[in-house]
Amino acid sequence: MVDPIRKQRYEERRRELDFAALHRRTRDHDPGLGQRLVRRSIWPACRLVWRLRHEGREHLPATGPLIVAANHASFMDHFFVGLGIPRPVNFMAKSQLFNAGSRTLINVLGAYPVVRGAHDEESLATSLAILARGSVLITYPQGGRARGDEFGGRARPGVGRLMYESGAPVVPTAVIGSARVREWRRGRFPAVTVRYGEPFRVPRDPEAALTAQQALAEQVMQSVRRLYDEG
Repeated sequence: MVDPIRKQRYEERRRELDFAALHRRTRDHDPGLGQRLVRRSIWPACRLVWRLRHEGREHLPATGPLIVAANHASFMDHFFVGLGIPRPVNFMAKSQLFNAGSRTLINVLGAYPVVRGAHDEESLATSLAILARGSVLITYPQGGRARGDEFGGRARPGVGRLMYESGAPVVPTAVIGSARVREWRRGRFPAVTVRYGEPFRVPRDPEAALTAQQALAEQVMQSVRRLYDEG
């Protein structure tokens, strides 16, 4: 049985201006030495503790813009997914994590803030800037961690909008086993597998309607689900 995650309430009182410097840094630069050091330091632990495996890495393009779209059940998914990608990666993280003591460090490691429960155009603009410079963006089509379900709920239109506005390919990615990472409290360390699928893309269409964005996001999520169900 998967430990239930308590329902979270997101209330962001800070102004968007508080995050402006973080967005600028992410739009202008790929993560550098800090991310490489973290990768090297946590890879042995992930391999030993969770027997982390990556399948389908041959589907990851070596260059060019790329959206990696995965299901999301654990805070560790950022690391599990990112460790299998031999390129610098960026990803959204809820704005509450970016407090005075951690904001710069988290940002340098590749994360940038998204204000949950709001229409955050700044976060979208940063995502598009990452893709415009030919870099890798990790995203979660359902918009947040699964609650009481190992896989997750219905997709939101965000990933569809990113695909239409950028023209970047997406690699559907299944993270299998991470929903049980919380069982470390009971002395259990389940194996985790990340499975990357074949990339696909749609013609760029910045004027695509919301219904088209939603339909494309659901298509991506269905591809992730098929990969998940394989193993």
